[in-house]
Amino acid sequence: MVNLCLDLSAGNHIALLGDGFVDERLPQKGDVKSDDCLKIVDEFLNSHGLKIGDVDVITVCVGPGSFTGLRVGVTLAKGLSAVNPIKIVAVDGFALLRGTAAPVSKTDRNVYIINGFGDFYYVQVCGESKCVATAEVINLIEEAKQKGGRVVTSELAMRKLGLEDVVIATPQLLKVARELEKGGNFVDPDALEPLYLRASQAEIEREKKLKGNK
Repeated sequence: MVNLCLDLSAGNHIALLGDGFVDERLPQKGDVKSDDCLKIVDEFLNSHGLKIGDVDVITVCVGPGSFTGLRVGVTLAKGLSAVNPIKIVAVDGFALLRGTAAPVSKTDRNVYIINGFGDFYYVQVCGESKCVATAEVINLIEEAKQKGGRVVTSELAMRKLGLEDVVIATPQLLKVARELEKGGNFVDPDALEPLYLRASQAEIEREKKLKGNK
């Protein structure tokens, strides 16, 4: 089985899993263009004498993260599955950070933090995901530590927040993709949507203009 994995939430994290081979390309700064993604996918497929029609499954990260990256990833997954008999698996960024597709228990005391934009971060606590400002992140961290929980985040977010005593994690795209593939957790392409967790900048500006006109 050939599994094409796309996590474009923070750059082009792309992988190709097959019988006896694994190709992986980690994110690099400024590489969320759809043309770049397709070029990488083609290179991976060509290196094994494969075509897009040979892909059985596409595992795509639906977010949260870069609006552009998420749209590109979801659009690619939908488009490729529309013209080829490809099944789709959707995964969120928190599952990649945790390294498992298993649902988060409501008794999980850890705080999972994904770097967002400016002073905002994507946070998951007790299975609830949201986008919050730095001050609220710090409050959530303090509450979790008082209950014996840990902070799980990236090195970038750790540095930005000035944190210590955290669990540094990187998105486990390959591990989670294999897990979901074996579980047969496929989704209807028509139901596939990005997980933004916040309004877009255009929506924010439009809301400001509406308030200013009142």
